[in-house]
Amino acid sequence: MKSLRPAVRFYIALVAALALGLFAWQWSRQPLWLGAPWRLIPWICGIVLVAIASARPIPLPRSAHVSLGTVFGLSAICLFDPTFGSSLFLLGLLAAYLYSQLRYRLWRWYQIVFNVAAQTLALDIGAEVYLLLHRGNVNPVASWGNALAFLLGGAVFVALNAVLVALVIGLSECIRPWEVMLLNYHGSLIQFVSHVPLSGIVVILYQDRPWAVLLVLLPLVAIYLSYANAARLTEASRNTLQLLANLVDARDPYTAKHSRRVAQYALIIARQMHLPLPQQETLWVAATIHDLGKLAIPESLLLKAGQLDAREWEQMRSHPATGANLIGGLPILQEAQEIMACHHEHYDGTGYPEGKAGDEIPLPARILAVADALDAMTSERPYRGPRSLTEAFAEIGACAGTQFDPRVVEAALAARPLLEEVLLSQRQNNRDSTRLPEPIVGVPVQARRKGNQRHAYGERGPVGG
Repeated sequence: MKSLRPAVRFYIALVAALALGLFAWQWSRQPLWLGAPWRLIPWICGIVLVAIASARPIPLPRSAHVSLGTVFGLSAICLFDPTFGSSLFLLGLLAAYLYSQLRYRLWRWYQIVFNVAAQTLALDIGAEVYLLLHRGNVNPVASWGNALAFLLGGAVFVALNAVLVALVIGLSECIRPWEVMLLNYHGSLIQFVSHVPLSGIVVILYQDRPWAVLLVLLPLVAIYLSYANAARLTEASRNTLQLLANLVDARDPYTAKHSRRVAQYALIIARQMHLPLPQQETLWVAATIHDLGKLAIPESLLLKAGQLDAREWEQMRSHPATGANLIGGLPILQEAQEIMACHHEHYDGTGYPEGKAGDEIPLPARILAVADALDAMTSERPYRGPRSLTEAFAEIGACAGTQFDPRVVEAALAARPLLEEVLLSQRQNNRDSTRLPEPIVGVPVQARRKGNQRHAYGERGPVGG
């Protein structure tokens, strides 16, 4: 909790206080009564179902999750009363999150407090909307009015829960909350709202035959398994990308973990520029495998200690296009293809492979160019030693408007503390294995000039080559 920003701590406390206050008000209006088996048994079963469903949420694309525990919380409120439904939902969530923390040997009590409080608060407010609008029969399809009340109550829950989560992520990660919502809901909105009509089905079945609710469990399990399989495929794809990046880095001991560092730098700069989160994800993919084309470059050329001749340099310059062509047949990587192909283009049009300039180069590729150059300059290479952080940032600043987009350079310089933290952390962790000496701060900047233009260069071509 001490590591959280004060604004995040205050926000968690506020959400918890609001959830507790609303629950207490509902209790004072209608205390929980479990004096009859027809209430006690469904209450206990509801807690168990919410706990199981919440402990195993459905994984969605872009690292989002949705829990089917909401189905049983919403239906319990409709069938009984807000105190009944809210209490079983709260206890089920609490059991699920405690289990998850113990399973992974974590103890982040503030996460438990926020997750339970936020979802319970959203459910209770949705319940109040439903109670305000519905009339008589609890069957959600008994009338158009009841159907509207049920759908609006469910919609309020979904929307409010999304806002509460987006706010805490935004405060914690310094991201705009609406961008968090865009990332979580992009392509997955139907999954988030589907549990509202499912709750209505549970209510209808329970009113007719309580045991008939069991008929819903089998399709719910099938839904869970299908999305779990899709999530495993997505995770396998990400692992494959990392494996490809590791293969490229492993060919050159001087650039160990280069792709991982470049991806980290690129995301820091992209976040500083408030790049939309879907574009940040695409940028991460492209940065992770940006040097994939080097698999086609002979090791003798990659590890050559001296200058490259014209033929060798032309072969080295082919790797962006080669890498982009290698992933051209994979639909899930099409957005990353152009970024990979353009990450050695220069803002002034003097780069390669096509000599694009300015806005012809995708913004993520311009960000990747700076991130790649930063790591190239501060890493040891067979033909030179690493440059200091001061020298690297000075070189990047000097090349604004020529090799690099001035806006990207401005963002990189503004994010310098975070970039330095990543670099120094990597060096501390890898000092023994990579034999990287600590840079000497204050080494004068060396650059080549072409006419009145300036570009950051290594000893045998543009930085990052």
